[in-house]
Amino acid sequence: MVEENYSIGILTFVFLLTYFFISSDSLRFSNFHPLLIYAFFAMVVTLANMRQEWKVLNGYSLGGYVYALPKYFFSSSIIWYWSNYFLLLGFENFSPRINSPFFFETKRKGVFIFIFLLGVLIIYSSRFYPISLPGAIGNFFYLLPLFFIFFFSRIGYAKDLNLLINFGYFLMVFSTFLSLLYGFLRFEFIISALVFGLGAYTGRRKLTIFLGIRYLPLLLLGSFFIITFDYFGNNRSQLSYGIERFSQLQTGISQQTMDAQPSNFTALDRMSVISQLSNVVDLYENNSKDYFKETIILLFTSLIPRFLWPEKPKIALGVWFALEIGQALKTETWYNNSINMTIPGHLFLGFGWVGMLLGSYLLGYLIKRFWLYADFMNPNNLLGSMWGGYLMYLAIQGFGADLQIFITLFAIFLLFQVINFIIRSLYAYSLHRSGVER
Repeated sequence: MVEENYSIGILTFVFLLTYFFISSDSLRFSNFHPLLIYAFFAMVVTLANMRQEWKVLNGYSLGGYVYALPKYFFSSSIIWYWSNYFLLLGFENFSPRINSPFFFETKRKGVFIFIFLLGVLIIYSSRFYPISLPGAIGNFFYLLPLFFIFFFSRIGYAKDLNLLINFGYFLMVFSTFLSLLYGFLRFEFIISALVFGLGAYTGRRKLTIFLGIRYLPLLLLGSFFIITFDYFGNNRSQLSYGIERFSQLQTGISQQTMDAQPSNFTALDRMSVISQLSNVVDLYENNSKDYFKETIILLFTSLIPRFLWPEKPKIALGVWFALEIGQALKTETWYNNSINMTIPGHLFLGFGWVGMLLGSYLLGYLIKRFWLYADFMNPNNLLGSMWGGYLMYLAIQGFGADLQIFITLFAIFLLFQVINFIIRSLYAYSLHRSGVER
């Protein structure tokens, strides 16, 4: 059975690679969109799944995913393949027109300087003087620097404007440096660099831009990320903050090398989802609870503002899943875990096989509609670039750990709608006023 599952992994990889090649116009990327990014990272996830399966075939430890259930690997691989197939199918089968996409065109230097300074301020305050903002507004506010990095990188390379490229580069370096010193999640170390590189490529559409000297630090950062991945993950709660962290990492990694203890949990292993999916299948097969009520109905409570329901329970489906499979780590105040159901797993647990397939298709349909609001062909479109950058940011993460991400996505979308309405109203008012004055 494991050998058959390994074959399904190969089939999934070939399918994703074929989609990536065809949808990218034979790698010319004339029509760049979030599902291209998703397909690329889904290929990496598939390789990670196959690595877990290889470990089972050869009797090796599953590393950090000791909770994996190999007897359900076959069903898990089937879920992973068909969820990706229907997600991409839903995206490609939907081509409507959006009458009023998000739009705010800016060309003035003063506006660019203001955006840059705002990005610096948010990055700094998020580490030392965090501002408490409710729900999706808080998420949006602290993601703004990533949107700005993407915008500056894209428009700078598209228009060949070194000032804007340098604005984006500085924000990327500043954010990455503070993440290395004070961050708790490993993803924080590389996300700004990934966003900058993505913006640069979508602006210039040439891989040769990455041969420039400014990308050497990013190559070193990638090497640092790989070298420290395992050690940082196992010891981050004991590491200090600030410059001292670098010396601790150097000492710890040197000691780990001297002890000659090979790591069995790499960055590639961390991207695997087959272990989580195997536990989802186990819960579904046992059918001990009403998981539709436990995992789907609960999401609708998030639509109720907390000021109307102060006692509203915290919606943390990752913690719920970890508790359900006996893998939650209790802390003094909450739980600490890195386990999630994944979106296909959440759909499968809540709706079964048919619901998983239909839900994946509808999510692809929804993502395509959201994407069209970005009006991505115009690099001067600040608002559209920010929205498109947000969707690409989600694509890098596989669109989230579970369906809870779409509640946040809808909230951010509504926020963009409000901003778009205000901008259009102000623009219409200015035109009317100038017409009256003439």
